[in-house]
Amino acid sequence: MSISAPPPPADPIAAGLAFLKAQLAKPVSFQGGRTLALAETAQPFNNSRWYWTDDNAKALELLAQPAIRDADPGFTDQILDFVLGMSASDLIWRRLAEPQLQASQPAPQVFEVVNPFHRFWGDLSRGMVLQGGRFNDGRDREAAAHTGNLVEFRLQGRTHCIDVEDSIAEHGMLRTPEAVVLFHESVLMAPNSRFNNRPERVGTLRYEYIIRADSPVIQLKVRLRAEAGVTLKAVRITTACDNLSERTRHCRIGTAAGYVTPGLPAEGQAYIHTGPFRQLVLQEAGLGNYAHALHIQPQQPEAVKTVSATVAGEGQLHWCLTRYAADSVPPGGEFAISENRLLVTGGTPVPTPGVEAPLRDPAGHACIDPSASYDYGAELNAVATYWAHATLGSYRHPVAPARLAMLKSWFDRHLDGFFAFATPAGHAGPAVFVRGISFVLLALDTMLQASGEARYRLARDAALDMLLQAQKDGANDGLFVDSGGIVAHLDCHAAAILALARLARRDGDPRLPQALRRALHALRLGTVTMQRDGVTLPFDTITLRSRKPDGDWYEEGAFWTYKAGLLLRALKLVRARRAEGVLAWLPEEWDRLAMLTRLCQERLAMTARPTPDGIEHLTSPTAGETNSETQPWVLLGLIAPELSQPAAAAA
Repeated sequence: MSISAPPPPADPIAAGLAFLKAQLAKPVSFQGGRTLALAETAQPFNNSRWYWTDDNAKALELLAQPAIRDADPGFTDQILDFVLGMSASDLIWRRLAEPQLQASQPAPQVFEVVNPFHRFWGDLSRGMVLQGGRFNDGRDREAAAHTGNLVEFRLQGRTHCIDVEDSIAEHGMLRTPEAVVLFHESVLMAPNSRFNNRPERVGTLRYEYIIRADSPVIQLKVRLRAEAGVTLKAVRITTACDNLSERTRHCRIGTAAGYVTPGLPAEGQAYIHTGPFRQLVLQEAGLGNYAHALHIQPQQPEAVKTVSATVAGEGQLHWCLTRYAADSVPPGGEFAISENRLLVTGGTPVPTPGVEAPLRDPAGHACIDPSASYDYGAELNAVATYWAHATLGSYRHPVAPARLAMLKSWFDRHLDGFFAFATPAGHAGPAVFVRGISFVLLALDTMLQASGEARYRLARDAALDMLLQAQKDGANDGLFVDSGGIVAHLDCHAAAILALARLARRDGDPRLPQALRRALHALRLGTVTMQRDGVTLPFDTITLRSRKPDGDWYEEGAFWTYKAGLLLRALKLVRARRAEGVLAWLPEEWDRLAMLTRLCQERLAMTARPTPDGIEHLTSPTAGETNSETQPWVLLGLIAPELSQPAAAAA
C-alpha cells in the first residue's frame, strides 16, 4: 500500500505567503518602536535569531505587489516600517539580533566568546584577543587582533618601554548578567633607584575587554596603577591592533576637521597622527559592503598623544598603536583610559553617522549590527516598488501623501549612499557588486517609470555602464563578475539578466540585446556536488563555469533554491521580451531558453514542501527549512512581477 502525496494547493503563491507569515514573521522591538520583521529562520539557527534588512526588503518587494498588499496592507506596511527603521540615517544597517552571549574556557588561558554579531577567541596569557564576524555560510574569519601593546614611563631619570604581553602575571574571564569581561594584568618591573639596577615592582597595568550580549561594540578599558612610593612620569599607555597585514587595509583618522588618510611609510614604523582624534578606522580594501573595518573611538580623546603605524613589506599596514599620555602618575595613583571598538563586516570608506552613532551610544542602538547591508539594491528596489504602486494608484488602500514624500526622500538619500559605495575615492574604477547594482537598476527604472524625472534616467544610465563593465569576455565570455572577484556567481548573473531584460525595450540602449544574449549563452547544464549524510553526491543543474586566473575552472549551479528562483524570474522576463518583438534571436536560442525555464521550474518544485501553514520552499535539496531570502525570492520567481508593472509615466 502506498500513500500518495497531497495535491498541490490551488494557489501556490497564497500558500507560500501563508507560510512566510506564520513561520518567519516575528514581532520585534528596537529603538523605542515595535513592528514585525522576518527572522532568518523559523527557529533560531546556531542559537542566534537574526533579522536581515536586505532579506526583509526582498520580501517587501513581494508584499508590495498590489494584489498582495491589498489583501493585508497592515502586514506589508509593518515590514516596510522595519526596513525604514533599519535605515533611518545615511546607512542601511545590516541586521537586528536578539541578545546572545556564550562563553567557554577550555583551558585556563584559552577562551571563546560568542555574541549575536562576533566570535572572540585567543590566549589571555599572551594578551591575544582575536575577533571575527559571525555568519552561517562559512565566511567566518579572523578580522581583528587586539594585541601588541606597550607601556612607557620615566622613573628616576630613566625611560622604560615594556612589552605588555611579555609581562602578564594574571588573566581570566569574568561573567556578569549582561557581559563577559576578558582581562589580563601585567606587573611592571624596573629599577626603582638611581644606584641599584635590581628590578622592583613599580606598577600594574590591566586591560579589560567588555563584550555585551546586545551590542557589537566592545569596550576596552586600560588602567595603570603606580605602586606606593613610586612616581611614574611621562607615562604612555597604549592600545594596539596587530597582524593587520593579512589583508590590504587603509587607515583613516577623524578629527573635528574631518577624516584624512595619513601617509604610511613604504616600510618600517612612523608616527601618522599627533594629538586628539575622534575615530580611527582600519578598513580592508575591496567591495565596501563586504570589506571589514575596525572603528576605534577614544573616550578620552584629549589624552591621545600619537598614533603610529608599522608597515610590512609591499606597503601592507601591519601594526597600529595609539599612545595615551599622562605627565605623571603619583604613588598609589591611577591613569585610566577607555575605547569603544566596533568591528563591522561591511562599511563605508569614510565613517558616517550610521556607524558613529552606534559606536558612540551602544545602549541606544541595542541589538543592531551597523555593518552596511550587502545589496543596497534590494532595499532600494523594494521601496521604489512600493512607492511607484502607491503613487500610480495601484493600491485599494491609499498611502498618505506625507508618507509617500518621506519614502521618496529615503530613496534619494540611499541612492546617493549606493553611488558612494560604488565609486569610492581613490579607486581605479567602479566597485561593482553585480547583484546589488542589478537591483539598483530595477529600482531606478521603476522610479523613472513612475515619476518621469530625468535624474533617475541619468542615474540609471550610469548604473548600467557600471554593470556592463562587469561583463567579461575571452574564456569567461558573457559572465558577470564582481569587482575584485575571480569567478561568477549564479545569483549575481541571474540578477544581471533580469536588469538587462527590464531595460531591453524597443527604444532602449543598443548595447543591451547583445549583452543579454551573451549572458544567456553563458548558462550551461552541468554537475555540482552536494553533501548528504557525509556522502558527496553529484547534482545536475543549470551552472556557470568560470576560468580562474590560475587556469582552473570553477562551476556553480542552482543548488541553492534562491538562485533558481531569481533565475526563473529573469528568464520569464526575457521570454516576455520575445513576445514583444524586442529580441530578434534564432529559434534554437528560444528553444534553449524554454528548456532552461522548465528546468528552473522543476528545480523549485523539488524543494517545495507542503506544511499545515502553507508551502515552505527549502533552501536546498538537502535542507530541512527555508529562510528569509529563499521564501520571497522563490515566490517572486513564480509571479514574475515585471510582467504586470503599473502604467509608465516615462519610457
